[in-house]
Amino acid sequence: MGNRRTVLLPHAMSTFAAKTESIKTEIANLNQVLIQYNLPINVGMAKDIDAAFKTLDEKLKAGGVDKVRAELQKQIDAHIAAMK
Repeated sequence: MGNRRTVLLPHAMSTFAAKTESIKTEIANLNQVLIQYNLPINVGMAKDIDAAFKTLDEKLKAGGVDKVRAELQKQIDAHIAAMK
């Protein structure tokens, strides 16, 4: 067996908790997009899968996925920097 200490080290993200107040509208929008456009893909109801994914991508962008991603990445970067 290898060194157990290297196996049991906590992951840097195990203590991360996102602050979502500034992006709560976008998160709500994205949840609705996922229900309306992703769920049918997942359960096999999409007749044209390529068109369904294209629509999903468009709706996610319109719903604010880029803003959510940028905000969360900013928070993650700050969290990791604070751990050093």
